[in-house]
Amino acid sequence: VWQQGHIIAVNKPAGYHSHRGKQRPSVADFLAALYPGIDVVGDSPVECGVVHRLDRDTSGILVAASDRTVFAALRSAFGEGEVSKDYPALVHGVVSSDRAVDVPLARLHSRVRAARRSERSWPARTLVVPLERGARWTLVRATMETGVTHQVRAHLAILGHPVIGDLKYGDGTRGSDPVGGQRLHASCIRLPGGPTLAAAPGGRFLAT
Repeated sequence: VWQQGHIIAVNKPAGYHSHRGKQRPSVADFLAALYPGIDVVGDSPVECGVVHRLDRDTSGILVAASDRTVFAALRSAFGEGEVSKDYPALVHGVVSSDRAVDVPLARLHSRVRAARRSERSWPARTLVVPLERGARWTLVRATMETGVTHQVRAHLAILGHPVIGDLKYGDGTRGSDPVGGQRLHASCIRLPGGPTLAAAPGGRFLAT
């Protein structure tokens, strides 16, 4: 959806992997077909220049680089928390006010959860702002100030408001969820000293 110099922005649909290696299709495969030689950019051949990842069933903006030096600089910026990311999310329940979730996360198999004392963990902070409310749901904007795997999904679940359609962090008792992935979309990335990249959610998100 955007390119300048060696920086590329892709709007990933839900259902696509970010990296190669699990199953096709993936954003990495798309970039390799579009930009010959990009498969050597990154810390691993599966990345094909993709600087960060989105979960398979999360849609939205992904940033890639077609140059090794640019890739390293962007990866460092993401790792140091210099990149801000906004996610609109449809969640269960009514979120009545702005919330800041400052809960370190620890990995447990394929999930993350609130870290326990003396457990290896990663600092994680998410700002949650309600935008629109119904009787049993809220549209929120979640802003990631750190970049832990599954951070937004885990923090919203910790608040008691899991993302609609999230089979991993939902509680399994909220009735039927829509098909086609959780209703979570990476809508906006602000690069340090650079552009703000944005893309609207897709049709399934808007229909829900």
